[in-house]
This record gives sequence, C-alpha cells and structure tokens, in this order.
Amino acid sequence: MIKNHGLVIGISTYQHIKPLSASVTNDANSIHALITSGSLGLYDPAHIQLLTDAEATGFAIRAALNKLAAECLTDSTVLIYFSGHGAQLLAGDQAGAYLLPVDVRYGSDEELASTAISGKEFSAALRQLRSRRVLVIFDCCHSGGIGETKNLVDTELKAGLPDSYYKDLSKGWGRVIIASSRQNEVSYVYQEDKNSLFTKHLLDGLQGKALVTGQYVRVFDLFSYLQPKVTAEQPNQNPLIKAELEENFPVALVANLPAPPLPKAPNDDYKYDLFLSYRHLDPDQQWVKKQLVPALTNAGLSVCFDGDYKCFRAGEPIIKSMEKAVVNSRYTVAIFTPDYEESGFTELENLMAQHLETEASQVVGKNKRLIGVLYRDCDMQTLSLRLRYKRFINMLDPAEFTTGIEQLVYECRHPID
Repeated sequence: MIKNHGLVIGISTYQHIKPLSASVTNDANSIHALITSGSLGLYDPAHIQLLTDAEATGFAIRAALNKLAAECLTDSTVLIYFSGHGAQLLAGDQAGAYLLPVDVRYGSDEELASTAISGKEFSAALRQLRSRRVLVIFDCCHSGGIGETKNLVDTELKAGLPDSYYKDLSKGWGRVIIASSRQNEVSYVYQEDKNSLFTKHLLDGLQGKALVTGQYVRVFDLFSYLQPKVTAEQPNQNPLIKAELEENFPVALVANLPAPPLPKAPNDDYKYDLFLSYRHLDPDQQWVKKQLVPALTNAGLSVCFDGDYKCFRAGEPIIKSMEKAVVNSRYTVAIFTPDYEESGFTELENLMAQHLETEASQVVGKNKRLIGVLYRDCDMQTLSLRLRYKRFINMLDPAEFTTGIEQLVYECRHPID
C-alpha cells in the first residue's frame, strides 16, 4: 500500500480570472480525505499531495508532478485528480489545451502559455512516471449552478478541454484518463450539494457502490458505475474514459463493507460443505491450516480436513478416514501446487471424489464433486488429464484471497448438479 501515490488539486478562487464555485475546492478536499482515510484507501497519507486554491500555483503543481516521478515505482498505483479550469486556445502559435493553475494570467496568448500548464507539458510529466497503473481524473468544465456555465473571459480562450487532449494523455501502457464531461458539455454543480455532480458519484463509487471484488474497487468498474449515474441525473453531462491498459487495476480498498449473506446450505445429507485435499508439505500445509481453514470457517462453511480430530479419528485407518471425508462432504477441494500429485494420498482423495462424480452423472447428471484451487503457480500441463479439464479457483495472488474465499463459499453452498 505504501508504494501508492496521489496528487489532488482543486482550484476555485483564481487570482486573475473568473473564480469557480466553492464546490471545486470541496471536491478536492473530499477526494483527499477519502483516499487517505484509515477505513478506506490504498494510500499512505504521507504519499498523497494536496494543493488547493492559493497553494496550487504553476510552480507548486510542477514540483508535485516531479515529486511523483521521483518517488513512484513500477508497481505503484498513481492517482491524480484535478478540479479547476481547463481551457483551449483555438488558434495562433500557442493553440492547444491547458490546465490553469491559480496564478494563471491571460493578458495575451503568450502570457497564458507561459503561466499555464500545456497539454504537451502535462503529457511529458506523465511519461516520467515509472508506474504502469496511472489514473488521472479531470473535473474541469464546471457550471456555476443548475444549467449555468462558468466562462473564463470574453476572449478567444474556450473553457474546457477537448476530447483529443484526454486521448493524447492516455498514450502509454497503464494510463487511464477519466473526464467529467465531453468537450462541448459542462460539469454540473447543484446548489444544494457539497460536491459537483461528477465528484459526488465518484466518491460513492470509490466507497464501494461500484463493483467490489476482493474488497477492491477497480478502475474500469469505477467508471462503469460512475458514467450511468452522472448521465441519469444530468443527460447533458457524459463522463468519458480513455485508456491503454494491461489490467483492471485497483484504485480503492473498501475495508468495511458488510459481509455478503452466506448462501443457505442445500437441503441434503452431507455432513460437511467441503473436504480439503492438499500436499502435507510446507508452505502448502501452513497456508491451508493457518490461512485457508480459518477463512473458510469464519465464512460459515463446515470444513473437513486432516487437522480436525473430529474428521480424522485417532487410531482409525487413514484410508478409511479419507473415504468417509470424501463421501460425507458435498465437495472435495483440491489445493493444486507443483507437488500435489506427488502424494499417493492426495491422488487417492481426488480419485475418490471423481469416482463419485462419475457414479452420480450416470444417475442424475450430478458431475461436480471436485473443485480445484490454484495456490502456488504450476505448469497445468504437468497435471493429470483428469485434473486439467477442471475449472480452477485462482488464488495465486494474495490480493485475490478474499475473492477466492467468496467464490469457494458460493460454490460449496450450492447443491451438487
């Protein structure tokens, strides 16, 4: 978590051009508070920079971008949020798109170009970031109230940023650009709301109203929630996304979501929801006993494994205990690692489970007694053909452990079919 970084900028009280609603600064403060909170966020507060109003000078913004480039790592997540004026010079030698810091001046095109941050400059700053997980969020083309658009000054400077600006910024693997509206639209601020329409729904999405997988809100899932919410409330505002991306990376951690309701156990005669079959060698053995079993039992599942004296009785032949475990469990869950099939006992356990599958399929079409879990990376082609055809639950990434547990609960509480 401490490898992640952020830069949050909000400017409403411009020094030399038309100011914006106070909601703009409120937006930045709300985003900053959320991503650095103890109960929600992937970010160490020490690695999040906040610049609002008088602090957000051109010099300070450039210094903050340089700091990001110096400190972020390849596997860092970098979040940049800008709420303020964006503008376009439509013609002339200085034509292009610009982010406007609080001290921008516009006595001429040349003065604006020298006191604003051009699209080329900002794009170059993004290229300096080593991270392959960069999310830049713009809430730039604001309205001053319901249906009322804030213009800058009555000149050849056009408020807002063009769609081509966002497309150019997204070039480079691992970059996602989300903007509050299209180039010919405005970002609405309703007078009764603390935050702008876009950022209000952005905050909700980050706090878990967007799709959450394994306690994480991921970047595409965030936009999939945000865009229809904004457009449903204001059809004249359509958020957009531009991306060149290798993964749907996490942008928020939702730590305090209520636990999903546990599916009711099927009305059948099985004593246990699952029997765990695994290779009795470390690290597999420690992972099963110290992490997997506690997580499954805390989720409400009844688990049979050889570490439970009620399942494997002292003095009872081990093969008889294994047979009872397989027969009395709705599912056998095999923990596949490179060593799994080297044990004669694990081979016998999954053979028993698959034999029951075969018997059941001949009678009532019940054919799913064995579930595979990938815990340590292994060459799938080295597994027996009878195992390779199985659909696995992937728990190779520790960050996906919670998601894997949720999937196991879902599967093991479903009747055999």
